[in-house]
Amino acid sequence: MKGLKSGKIRIGYLQQAYFLPSVISHMKSRYPNIKFELKEGSSDQVKKWLDDYQIDVGIAASPADDFEYIMLKKDKMAVVLPPDHRFAEKEIVTIEELENEELIFCKGGHEAAVTEAFANKKMNLSVKYFVDVLKEFSTVE
Repeated sequence: MKGLKSGKIRIGYLQQAYFLPSVISHMKSRYPNIKFELKEGSSDQVKKWLDDYQIDVGIAASPADDFEYIMLKKDKMAVVLPPDHRFAEKEIVTIEELENEELIFCKGGHEAAVTEAFANKKMNLSVKYFVDVLKEFSTVE
C-alpha cells in the first residue's frame, strides 16, 4: 500500500479468515482514509471474484496457479470420528488410512485442498455426504 493515501480496497475472504478483523483494524489506524469493502465466500468464489475484477485481494484456503499468492498460514486438517470408529483412539490418522473411507466433505473452501491432497497421493476420495456452510447434509448416490 506504499503511496496509497486514500481509496478503497475490496477484499474477498473465507469465513475462516479469523485474523481479518485485527488486520483491518491495524490497516485502518495506519491508513485512515482507506475504505475496506469486504465480501465473504468460498475459495472458489474468491478466485472467481479476483478473475472478474470484483475484488482487489483474496484470502482463500488454497493457492491458485493463475494468481500471484503469498502463503499466510498452513493449517492442519482434522478428522472427526464417532467414538466407536476404528480410528477413534488414534492420535494421528494418515491420509493413506482415509482412502476409501466414506467421508463427509465440507464445502466452503477446503474442497480443493483435500481433493488435491488425495490426487497427489493418487488415492481414491470417497465422499458420502457434503456439508455446506449452513451445516446441511446432502447424500451422494
